[in-house]
Amino acid sequence: MSWFIKYNNTPNTHGFGRIPDPPEPPEDEELKIEVGDWIRCKDRDDMINTMYDLIMEGVEVDFRYERHGEKGLWLEVIKIDD
Repeated sequence: MSWFIKYNNTPNTHGFGRIPDPPEPPEDEELKIEVGDWIRCKDRDDMINTMYDLIMEGVEVDFRYERHGEKGLWLEVIKIDD
């Protein structure tokens, strides 16, 4: 699965042009996904594979091609089955 990137809901306002990459999580720590989170994918294959993995875990996502003016391949978490 692609690296999970969680952004806040405001555009980049500090003028540096892009949001810095977050640090890598510890290997033994599991990532928590919440409704409203965004996942950036490196290519179409990664996007499809990540979406499939999330669907198998009960996470509903939508494809997005732009976020706050930044073009790319994104998945937005819409719903998580309990």
